[in-house]
Amino acid sequence: MWNRFTLTILAKFEWIEYLTSTFMIPCSIFDICVYIVSFL
Repeated sequence: MWNRFTLTILAKFEWIEYLTSTFMIPCSIFDICVYIVSFL
């Protein structure tokens, strides 16, 4: 279960990196929201 949880977080960060690199838009607020939601 821990491995699945870790992979989910890594996948989210990779997705955010992909969006940021694709659109060249700083998503600091979005990063924080996803970070908080992932640990709720």
